[in-house]
Amino acid sequence: MGVRVNGTGWPGSGMTSAARQRQAALASAQEAADTYRQLAAAEPDAYLPGLANALNNLSARLTETGGGAEVGKVWESAIAGLPDEPPRLALTVAYARFMLGQPDAGAGVDLLIKVLIMPEAPGPVEADARQLLRAHWRQHPEAVERAWQSLTSVPVPDWMYLTDDDINTVIGWIDTGTWAESRQYFGDHSGQLLADTTPTVLDELALTASEGLIAQHRGLLDVIREQGLDGAYQPLLLIDTLYEWMATPSWDASRAFLHNHRELLHEDIPGLLAKLTKDPDPKITVHQALLTLAQTPEGVDLAYQSLQDVQSLQATASAATAAQDADRLQACANIEIFAHGRAFAGALYMILAWLLGGPAGPLPEGWVGELHGLAAQADPAEKVIALAEFNAALASIPADSAIVGQLRRILSLPDRP
Repeated sequence: MGVRVNGTGWPGSGMTSAARQRQAALASAQEAADTYRQLAAAEPDAYLPGLANALNNLSARLTETGGGAEVGKVWESAIAGLPDEPPRLALTVAYARFMLGQPDAGAGVDLLIKVLIMPEAPGPVEADARQLLRAHWRQHPEAVERAWQSLTSVPVPDWMYLTDDDINTVIGWIDTGTWAESRQYFGDHSGQLLADTTPTVLDELALTASEGLIAQHRGLLDVIREQGLDGAYQPLLLIDTLYEWMATPSWDASRAFLHNHRELLHEDIPGLLAKLTKDPDPKITVHQALLTLAQTPEGVDLAYQSLQDVQSLQATASAATAAQDADRLQACANIEIFAHGRAFAGALYMILAWLLGGPAGPLPEGWVGELHGLAAQADPAEKVIALAEFNAALASIPADSAIVGQLRRILSLPDRP
């Protein structure tokens, strides 16, 4: 009677088949790792995650086939083959992640600590390394602390002791959509957010989040501690109100909103509105001008009349000239340009506002050519009215006679209105 094993006539043939499969898997994993090494060497940002996955797979296949001693050399060779230090550090963290899953995780801990003490580690790489080391510390605190003390000359950092709840609570705060939601969230979590751990969490989040966002919340936390929740959030809630005002669907709705939110008539609000964007924004500029013109509840309707009617705007500009109010004249200029589309008349109001500011020198370079260009494009009737109004204003405001004379020559105006 023949001996049958695994359904065949040959002892151990099943084991031979399994060995062949493992060798085939190893060869395939090696080929994938070699391919990704070449790709990552050329474009690390695009192919580094694929290389890390390929090396993880190759390491597992080597271990299966008795080549576990080669794993370290495979990773170290791949790390050395990358062109710059930042991707080398990123792949080192991936190697440490693999090592933390092995029976002897100490080598992975050492790798993470070495990355963390490197000054050139990019923020996302440092954040990933911190997260891995912190998670391992929670399971093996004494081993991690011994490794840290042996490899560094500084105490174990505060971020090591952060809990997931510490981090998630702060993330929830900075991820709120409006300042009203932010204030409500802080009030609901004030016990945690006022704890000493919050600045440490913000430092941690700064490794990957927008620098401006983190700095804003650091400053807000300081103000909350000094002035309380209401005092800190009051100016920020005004920003929410400003955005809501600008989102009204019509000018009639906009006027009604402003009547119902008298807090927007405070003299500091136009400046606050101007800070909402770094780049010129016609919509914000027009709303800033409206607030400048509507400095009292009684002035709201007059401001909107100026916005919707050219003759009303001209009357407002004349009153601002008589009062020598440069800010209101600048507001009239912006409404002319961005609401009425009358660039030439707006430019003349802008010059009057500039003159009321007491310029120390001649007309800025480029203004002459721009004035000529706007005059050529202006509607003839608009130009006649604007020039007559401008010439009359020149005679009524204190301004350097040389500059006034230059303006009259540029615009072909008579010496007297």
